[in-house]
Amino acid sequence: MVSAAQGPRFCIDTSSLVQAWTRAYPIDLFPTFWDKMDDLVDKGRIIAPDEVLRETGRRDDGLYKWLKERDGLIWKIDDELQASVSQVMADFPFMVKNRTGKNAADPWVVALARITSATVVTEENEDNSTTNPKIPLVCKHYKVRFIRLLELIRREGWQF
Repeated sequence: MVSAAQGPRFCIDTSSLVQAWTRAYPIDLFPTFWDKMDDLVDKGRIIAPDEVLRETGRRDDGLYKWLKERDGLIWKIDDELQASVSQVMADFPFMVKNRTGKNAADPWVVALARITSATVVTEENEDNSTTNPKIPLVCKHYKVRFIRLLELIRREGWQF
């Protein structure tokens, strides 16, 4: 558990990582952004479930390699996380679509945030669809905080 002096913990979704890597803060143009992300990783303040690593492994843009090289960022599956994700999937069976693994990490992100008291960082939009539930709806159900990447930057006081 992260102490209050170190700051809050964030559980980041693939959508925010891809948004940052490919559109908002590409590493060749915004290396300082990625240095600040490294600092969060080093302090144990940003985590992602192993399934996020798997999702990014289907990409060919360097993000997977960046994630894999960050010790402490990727949370391995354990009994507590498995139980939490099982509950999420029982409550929201349509959260994961059977199309090329898209959104496969979503229940894992929420489940990990639940057991670590983390704030989810996602770019998914809010909607109330129970047939295609998105991370914000599931977070609200479990009273898990969620924000967008830009809000994380504001909360941390980063400037570029």
